[in-house]
Amino acid sequence: MVDTQTQASAGWISKIKSSLHIDNFQFSSNKLIEIGMYLGFGFLIGYILKRFSAFVLIVVLTLLGLFLLHQFEIINLTLNIDKLRAFLGIEHMADSSIFSAYWSWAKANIILLLSFFIGFLIGIRLG
Repeated sequence: MVDTQTQASAGWISKIKSSLHIDNFQFSSNKLIEIGMYLGFGFLIGYILKRFSAFVLIVVLTLLGLFLLHQFEIINLTLNIDKLRAFLGIEHMADSSIFSAYWSWAKANIILLLSFFIGFLIGIRLG
């Protein structure tokens, strides 16, 4: 009876592994460290966001107010996009947008995004 349960559980685990294609991932020590870092960053951002939510809300509302004042031409805000891209390390892409570049990075690094999201949820929960 015990032998049938271990075979059933082993079959169940291998079925999940094959459906999720987990065995295709080759985790090196560097990749595991990177996953842990994204998990930690997600936790830190979630914790800080929950702990200082009033401050974050004030900053968001202030930025929204500045944007609305700029749209109604009460104030004039000028951003030098070339210097901003150089500061952020974003190269200019002639044929595609920044969103498509981020989307392609997200598809290539889904494991890192999932670990960040899990860390973020844990940080929100514990914050």
